[in-house]
Amino acid sequence: SYVYCQAQSTSLFQYCELFNLGDSGALERYGLVISGVDGSQAGQYNWIDNCTVRDGYFLIYYNNSSNHTGSNRGITTNTVYNGTYGIILGGDVGVGSSNNIIQGNTAYSNYGGLWAGPSSGNNTFSNNISRDNSYRGAGIANGSNNNIFINENYYNNAVYGFQVGNNNAGLSGLVLRNCWLGVISPSGTAAPNGSGDIGMYPLTGEVYQTTLENCRLDSPTEVYWAQTSPGAGTYIISQRHDQQDGQIRVWGDYLVSSGTLNWNTTQ
Repeated sequence: SYVYCQAQSTSLFQYCELFNLGDSGALERYGLVISGVDGSQAGQYNWIDNCTVRDGYFLIYYNNSSNHTGSNRGITTNTVYNGTYGIILGGDVGVGSSNNIIQGNTAYSNYGGLWAGPSSGNNTFSNNISRDNSYRGAGIANGSNNNIFINENYYNNAVYGFQVGNNNAGLSGLVLRNCWLGVISPSGTAAPNGSGDIGMYPLTGEVYQTTLENCRLDSPTEVYWAQTSPGAGTYIISQRHDQQDGQIRVWGDYLVSSGTLNWNTTQ
């Protein structure tokens, strides 16, 4: 079984429990699928709120669905578990989804918790928890520029807390702000991600740029590079690293050609 909200539709799912949805057949059968819905157009929007979605394929899937922001819009305060993906925007087989709110959700015991697929830009992820997944807590694919992740907590995932890229074309404008990786917030209990808090997957020669602001990385491996020959200008910079005043960490190829570099940000 599956739920498919087609193009130009209006849909609200609130206080629902949905389970055993989806398979790997046609895209519209992946699970709870919102496809071709543009929230900037009159009579079109989606809001999935305070639901439990479990035991399926793509538990919540936005395909080519954008502009679900503001009050009573987007994907908020849900619990998703025992799926291939918990919450996914776009996807390798679908069309990107941009300018959406993904807030206050908990994802666990999936293959991947949260994922912004190719060409899914300008989304805001905030106050989500993604833990105990068999691969990654969250991540972002190639060409998904200018996404921001705020107050996120990714821990005890088998491979990565957060994956940057998927061995394909470059991306830029990625910001993680006030996030905790490899540690439970706010208790500070250690819960490391298996291979690293950040996994970098740039294609050879492609440029990936990531900024961490006031983030805490507690796993034994903070950044794992799956590709040893990324393009010039590929970097991760962590300002106020591990939430310590005056600390900065830089991985990769970062150039300060003029002016100053901010070593300390609490934003």
